[in-house]
Amino acid sequence: MYSLEVLLSVLGDPLLADRLERIAAVGYAPCRLRANVSGVPVAVTLDTGYPFRNSLTFHVTAVRPVSFPLLLRIPAWAQVTVVEMEGARVPAELGRFHRVQKEWKGRTQVDLTLPMRPTLCRHPGGAVSIRRGPLVYALKTITRK
Repeated sequence: MYSLEVLLSVLGDPLLADRLERIAAVGYAPCRLRANVSGVPVAVTLDTGYPFRNSLTFHVTAVRPVSFPLLLRIPAWAQVTVVEMEGARVPAELGRFHRVQKEWKGRTQVDLTLPMRPTLCRHPGGAVSIRRGPLVYALKTITRK
């Protein structure tokens, strides 16, 4: 069994900035990114208990006004995903990156909710597992000889 820290060290940073002046959340774990976008210092922090909690809170801080997209990965399993910012609630398309394009200034909070309804999955040999969001719960099967 691997800890989340070990897994993230293998996978890389969950928040990325690129030369096209986009910031993307490609994985979800508590983290902080500092980047320069169009010469403006920007910080993005992610506070979350994901994958054990379904809420993710991003804080985007820009020293001066600057426009860029914040891309949020929306898993295909997430039903009725909502992005909330400045009092507006926007549904997000599943299995894609949701684009939050705006002029960022000061500190802005962006809330992402990824509903994780448990589902029963049937497997060969009568085995079952329970899937809740990205997590799969299963017990070792016993085979009889």
